[in-house]
Amino acid sequence: MHQPLVLWLLACWCALAATIVVLNKLVGQSFRQSMCPVMQAIMQHPVIAADGHTYERAAMEQWLRQHNTSPVTGCQLARTHLISNVLIKCAISTHQDMQ
Repeated sequence: MHQPLVLWLLACWCALAATIVVLNKLVGQSFRQSMCPVMQAIMQHPVIAADGHTYERAAMEQWLRQHNTSPVTGCQLARTHLISNVLIKCAISTHQDMQ
């Protein structure tokens, strides 16, 4: 096998393992991890901010209109671009489907 293919397969395996761990934790624990730290409610459209934390999109967009800092750490954010957190959205949906 070529080294890039092996590295890609290893990265895929690690991502899958991480996904399984997160899903198990969300399903097996209290639903705390699915709560937005800004609005204290279950996220419908989770996004990752530059601080690495996950927030509800609407709450974080509103926060960023008034602040340039992280709501969790208080540190200045390097950028304001938000990225959809598909993994958490899937985990929340899975947990809700199991209820």
